[in-house]
Amino acid sequence: MKFIIHALVKTENYEGVVKPYVNHDCVPTEEFCKNYVRSLYTELGNTGERIDHNKTEILDIEQY
Repeated sequence: MKFIIHALVKTENYEGVVKPYVNHDCVPTEEFCKNYVRSLYTELGNTGERIDHNKTEILDIEQY
């Protein structure tokens, strides 16, 4: 199954939503999603600012 993870990521000065796709055999847990987002993103867009993954919030897990 395919899922779209909607995650709010934050830096010191910015925040934004990322929406990565993931293939998973069941609905992924929030902890799995946070780790997956951590593995994909280190900086927020073109700001060059590092994401504080301790502040990442999973907004939605949508089946695709």
